[in-house]
Amino acid sequence: MPLKYILCIVLTVSMIIITAGCSWLSPTPRQPEAQSEPQPQPEQQPVQPKPEPLPPPPPDKDLKLVAAGDIMLSANRAAGIRMAEHGYKYPFEDVKDKFTAGDIAFANMESPISTTGKKLPGKGITFRTDPIVLDGLKYAGIDIVSLANNHILDYDDPALLDTLRLLDEADIYRVGAGKNIGEARSPAVIEKNGLRVAFLAYSDMADIYFSNAYKKVFAAADDKPGVAPTDIDMILEDVRAVRPQVDIVIVSLHWGVEDSNDTTSQQKEMAHSIIDAGADAILGHHPHVLQGVEIYNGKPIVYSLGNFIFDQLKENNKQSMILEMDFTNDKWTAAKAYPIYMQEKGHPVIASGSKKDEILNKIAELSQDMGTKTEITEDSVIFDIDKQ
Repeated sequence: MPLKYILCIVLTVSMIIITAGCSWLSPTPRQPEAQSEPQPQPEQQPVQPKPEPLPPPPPDKDLKLVAAGDIMLSANRAAGIRMAEHGYKYPFEDVKDKFTAGDIAFANMESPISTTGKKLPGKGITFRTDPIVLDGLKYAGIDIVSLANNHILDYDDPALLDTLRLLDEADIYRVGAGKNIGEARSPAVIEKNGLRVAFLAYSDMADIYFSNAYKKVFAAADDKPGVAPTDIDMILEDVRAVRPQVDIVIVSLHWGVEDSNDTTSQQKEMAHSIIDAGADAILGHHPHVLQGVEIYNGKPIVYSLGNFIFDQLKENNKQSMILEMDFTNDKWTAAKAYPIYMQEKGHPVIASGSKKDEILNKIAELSQDMGTKTEITEDSVIFDIDKQ
């Protein structure tokens, strides 16, 4: 084969190979992507704001009320003489812790506090206490005293007026007596722990006189000092008037039969009507002995707290109580009584041993007779507020 023809074949094959290689190295043309249909977007919901956290509930308003019965520290009687000998702390020193544990402490002051006045002519038993007792009341933590009783005018109007002045100067609240009937009926209002507590006080012996030689009655009048009488219409009017202004209404009544552990049907009827009118508790005194505690519609009625400081010698007169009641927001939540025994010459102590057991059992039995459920503990009688 001629050389020229061979060279032509080689050249042709080489061109074919080069052309094929270039085709292989060229990129494949990119196909256009398929266009997708636009998708509808979900409707945007408005973002709900987070709810504000609820405010915390207001704190509970708690109050502990402590109450005792008749205080008689007359300078002419053994208890008052002992106070003069041993100092103003002596009558209270063994029981003061019970009072200072409370927010408000109450007692009945069974005599004028004064060095003035003249003994009522013909009145067989008369009391008048040296003003040193004011230091004793302050030391013991007693905040308020009732003056509505049958001895507060034993030394006539001057001693009563002096008593009012001295108590005011000592910053001790007083209730149940005044320069006139309006003041005697006026409530004493104490505010503690965010709660307003009103005290009212009345005497069942306000409208009697004690001697034909001097026919003086203790009831106050528009133009005469004295005490508020136990007139049921008056009491109901006073309770209803003060009820919207305060959180707690306490009514103190000097009533009942002396030296009797029993209450009368008239007392029970009166007590229930006072509670129904809006009172939250009734504190009774005058019998000089213990009487039962009734729980009526969740409200304590203490018919007689007994003596607190008194030098009567009969065993029944020496047995007493200190009452403690707890109030939360708008109701009583607990109530109990501690046993008190009057030692010789009217010195009160927390009862112990067999005396303690005797007094606790007496309080429980007298209260159970009124339908009150009770529990005797190591140191007290608990009254069931909720299960009556």
